[in-house]
Amino acid sequence: MTGVSHYLFWVASAPAEDGIAWTIHSFNLKNGKQDLLDRGISRFDASIPVLDASTTRLSWLIHDATAKKTTTLMKSFDVAADTIIVHEQYDLTKRKQDGILPFDFRSGDAGRLIHTRTFKDGTKTSRLASDDGRFQRPIDGLIDFEYGADYVATGEEGHAAFLPLDSKQSDFTYELSDRHSTVDAFRFLSRDRVIFRENTSQLLYADLTRGTVAPLTEMEDTTSKPIYVNRTIAYSVSDGQDVTFHVIDVTP
Repeated sequence: MTGVSHYLFWVASAPAEDGIAWTIHSFNLKNGKQDLLDRGISRFDASIPVLDASTTRLSWLIHDATAKKTTTLMKSFDVAADTIIVHEQYDLTKRKQDGILPFDFRSGDAGRLIHTRTFKDGTKTSRLASDDGRFQRPIDGLIDFEYGADYVATGEEGHAAFLPLDSKQSDFTYELSDRHSTVDAFRFLSRDRVIFRENTSQLLYADLTRGTVAPLTEMEDTTSKPIYVNRTIAYSVSDGQDVTFHVIDVTP
């Protein structure tokens, strides 16, 4: 579940005869009205939509797959205009292995960042690129990523990387003590400060100007992905029996 302005959004899914049936729902907190935004069936191992929110829009990808072709649509719901917008269409022909397949994306206030794999002439290349051309790199093995005003944060097995949009600056990489550990859930608090999660046990805080990383929380059994909105970080911790909810007020 995620939110934009006075709306809550979520995805519901259930097994269907030929795939997984899914629906995207909205709930207006002002008038109590619930609406169905989109629906479909994910076939041939295509994933169901994952919701990504900015301050004004909700965005998602739809993979319409057949045995011969996968067509991917990028959509968003504009809260102010109360309308759904279709932004892009990507096509992948499976038999010839020709075309583009988007894996994931982030569509926020800084812009839109897309992780794609391109198939052409028997070769495949993966890249992470922004729509505005500020960022483009070949990259594979991504676990998670986020688009900030000055940096792109990426998580791969064993490390987190903070890649400046200014090519004159150097990358900052944070190596984990265990090379099999993972990082995800990057949340930019400002242009050069970001929090993220190591495995599911701890939140970390990075100051990209100083090139430092420090623990933000204690080691716990299970720490949820944090939410950052209105200068407040919110997350939950579970020990397998009880769940506690925490908030951290962030001052300028």
